[in-house]
Parts: sequence; structure tokens; C-alpha cells
Amino acid sequence: MINYFLFLILLFIINYFLLVGASKGYYLKNLIQKKTSDKNMHKNKIYQNTGVIVLGLFIISSLSLWIIFGKELNITEKIPRPLIFFISISSLYLISVLDFIKKIHPIVRLFFQLIIVFVSLSLINFPIVPTNIVPLKLQFLMVIIFWVYIINITNFIDGLDGMISLSIMGVMITSIVFLIIYKIMSINFYLATLLLPFLLSFFILNKPEAKIFLNDSGSIPLGYLMGFFLINFLQNEQYFFFISIFLYFILDVTFTLFIKVKKKIVPWARLFDYFFLKPVIKGRQSHWYVLKFVFFYFLIMMFLILILYYLNLSLFYLSIYSLLFSIFMLKKFNKFSPN
Repeated sequence: MINYFLFLILLFIINYFLLVGASKGYYLKNLIQKKTSDKNMHKNKIYQNTGVIVLGLFIISSLSLWIIFGKELNITEKIPRPLIFFISISSLYLISVLDFIKKIHPIVRLFFQLIIVFVSLSLINFPIVPTNIVPLKLQFLMVIIFWVYIINITNFIDGLDGMISLSIMGVMITSIVFLIIYKIMSINFYLATLLLPFLLSFFILNKPEAKIFLNDSGSIPLGYLMGFFLINFLQNEQYFFFISIFLYFILDVTFTLFIKVKKKIVPWARLFDYFFLKPVIKGRQSHWYVLKFVFFYFLIMMFLILILYYLNLSLFYLSIYSLLFSIFMLKKFNKFSPN
């Protein structure tokens, strides 16, 4: 475990210095480009597409660890074809890099996402719920839709300084606390701990005012990982935790897309109308204004997990908390909408 911890520190250092070099324009100039931010949210131009570094290194390091130590892991999930995970996340990574260069149409990108997630169904142990409740083929369809939706939700939240890095770090740290407290030996523990040094080193340069952004080359593969991560909690029968951990972001994007469709606007239109963007774009608040709510959302959730465990109470209360705090944030952010 000490060697693994030292390895994580090494990953943090390598990723951080590579990102620092990228933020100064030292290399990968065709892939990492300095551009003006949308809606003039920044005074200076931002280096875009640094996800080629962050997720590229994550894929390489996670694949290497799996090849070397995969058979030694004592985990609850029985993953029949683990190589599919690395092929799928690498495929989304390469497609996203190509999209940055050639601008692939959103419908074409969605098609590839559906195909890759369909292939990835072999990573999941079906049935997730008894077939007398939900037929097996319907479960396949529901997982595909949910997984692709999470991929795109994760992509959508990469529009505010520090938002995607702080949010996913919140998910990962909260999940680590949950897995340790409840003594669950899941592959999610290793995914979360391995991803943290990449997210933390990225956050240092992505926090307000951001010098770099992931863009699709980082957020799309990260969304694939998030979908796999959440479905693992579901198949391990951690239903209330599955519902709670990413609820705010699902609600924010879902309500925003519903409003767009109601107005007969295509879902992928870049209107920057998500609730968490309104205080910054409409209200001219600091990016930290939004981030502090996200920080406390996860901090309180971690404390609540500890309380529920030691009082031997149901995680149902965690879902209630997540729903109430999510509604609170949505209302708080929506106050900045124009009358």
C-alpha cells in the first residue's frame, strides 16, 4: 500500500509538470491551443484540450497497473473482459482528440458513444435487478442510455473554472470514504484513488482563474469512467449511494435540456444556460461562488455517511439530503436568471 501511495504521488508530480509546460505553450501546440473563453468569462486566453495529457496518462497508468497487478486485486465485481474497458475509454479519447482537430458533428459523436457503450455492456454483471422486475433486454437498453447520458453530463459541466475537477474529486473522495467505512472491496476504490492525483494536479491550474481546460478529450473519457463507476455501485446493490453521489449534476443538466427541448432548441446547442453557470454569466459572480456550494455539497455528504454508519441508519437519508441540497443549489443559482 505504501508503494501504491508513492506511485500516486509520482503520478501527481508528472501530470502537474506536464500541465504546467502545456499551460506555457511548450509542446503539443497542434493539440493544446490558447483560445478566448466563451461568453468572455476570462480576461486572458485559456489553453484548451489539456485532457490529452490528463486522460492520456490515466489510461496508460491504469492499463499498466491492471496488467501488472490485476490478478492480485481482491474485488467484489467479476469483470469478464476488463480489456474492453481500456479499449472503450481509449476509443472515446481518440475520437475526442480527432473532434478537437476536425470538428465531428454531435450526432456522429453520439453514434460512436452508443456503439462503444454497447460493447462495454460486457463489463457489467447482468441482471442488475431481478428480471421479474425489469426484463433483461430492457436493462441493457436502460444501462446504455444512462451511461451515454452520464458521458455527456460530465462533458457539459466542463464549462466553469474548477467545476469538473472539483466535482469529480468530490465524487471520488466521497466514494472512497463510503467504500472504506462500509468495508466494500470494489474496483471503484482503485479507480477513484488512481484518478485523484490527475484531478488534483489539474485542479491547481484549472481553478479560478483557470489557465487550462480539459475539453472533450478529457471530459468525454472521464464521463465514460463516471458511468462505469456509478453502474458499479448499482450492480453492487448500493442503490441509495448510486442515486445520491451525482444527483445534483444529473438534475441540473436534465432540467436545462428539458427547457431547451421545450423551446425547440437542439440539446447540444452551446447556450451556456446550465444552472451552475448563471451566477457567473448572468450575475457576474466569481467562479468561486459556485464552487463553494459544490464543495459543501460533498463535504456534508461525507459527514452524513459517517453519521449514518455509526448510528446504523439507512442510506435512504443520504438520498434525501442529496435531493434537498440539489434543489437548494438549483434555486440559488436560478435567481441569477434574467426576469
